[in-house]
Amino acid sequence: MADEPAAGGGAEARLFTTYTSTDHARVELSARLFALAGECHEALIPENAAGDGWPNAGIKVAQDIMSAARGIMDAAVVAAYESGLTWQQIGRAFTTGQGDDGITRQSAHTKYAAAVAQFHEQLAAAIDRAERGENPVDYSRGPWPKRICNTESYAPRLDQAATVDYPAVLGTPAKPGEFTATLSDPATACSAQIAGGVRGPDARPLGCRYTEQLDDPYGDDGMYGWLACTSHEGHLGDHHLAVRTEG
Repeated sequence: MADEPAAGGGAEARLFTTYTSTDHARVELSARLFALAGECHEALIPENAAGDGWPNAGIKVAQDIMSAARGIMDAAVVAAYESGLTWQQIGRAFTTGQGDDGITRQSAHTKYAAAVAQFHEQLAAAIDRAERGENPVDYSRGPWPKRICNTESYAPRLDQAATVDYPAVLGTPAKPGEFTATLSDPATACSAQIAGGVRGPDARPLGCRYTEQLDDPYGDDGMYGWLACTSHEGHLGDHHLAVRTEG
């Protein structure tokens, strides 16, 4: 992911700012998985990848792959959180399949909240650059790892991933548009810019990211809130609005 790919393939690219925060997190996760598949493909002959003799080369490429896998776990948690899972639900996902209940809400929050915060910070900065006509994601800036990729470029590329670089590794060729069909519908989705107002630090957001702050306080206590759509994100048709209060 260090080099910026050219857009193309089975789906039309959208502007960076038209994707929701959930979309950005989902594309970042998939892009990391795609990159890991490439690293694994190159590591089949470790001497070629690490430039060292066997068995040292095997250890070196395994370290690189393990480091990439840790980044994928961070990206997976961010994508789950942005998709609406609570920290409790995320913790339960860390089950070993041996009848355990995963990890606690507190443990999940302690371990991954920083990655979520970094994702929000980097996405806000990228949107700001995009709105100024600059490249939203400059890979020469800031320390690695990034929490986002250039969604505008990667989303359509991921649609053709199985048919281009590693057809024997990535499995059955994907249908054009298959990946981007899992993202929000650009005709109804709101950009990532207004997604933050709907949720607190541990609140499960309503489905669609449409929000509009109320002009007047909600109720007699003077509390303000938002009109938020309760339909699934990317839905077709009219919004179904409900009031969401602060906190």
